[in-house]
Amino acid sequence: ITAITLSLIALTSAIILHFDYFLVEYRQAEIWMPLANRIRQELPIQSRIVSVTGLDPTLLNLTRRQGWLASVEQLNLDDINYWRKQGASYIIGSYDWKESYIPLEDESEKERLRNLLCSYDLKETCSTQQSGTYMVSLQK
Repeated sequence: ITAITLSLIALTSAIILHFDYFLVEYRQAEIWMPLANRIRQELPIQSRIVSVTGLDPTLLNLTRRQGWLASVEQLNLDDINYWRKQGASYIIGSYDWKESYIPLEDESEKERLRNLLCSYDLKETCSTQQSGTYMVSLQK
């Protein structure tokens, strides 16, 4: 009975781990890894970035860069200018994700984000990339 109970606990734990962690990680890798790889290829390792992923440092970790974390709601022109003065090179994130695991579903918030980033950097942001991610230069 003890062996069966331990086997059931282990099997249940493995199933929960698969659905609660690995499946979510796999889906997120499809979203964030292309942007992280682009940043790794295009930006020097000493670049400091602002990751618009709430309190989740996943994107910063994937890029292997230092920087700041920001939420979509708190992002504004004053903060962007502050980060730029503090040495930030880019703002990175997604128009589809509020945090690494929380979708950005509010269309008005998406539009506010697009307009803010587009007004700051016309070359990159005004044409949304296919993946829905952005990498906005803070260097004028």
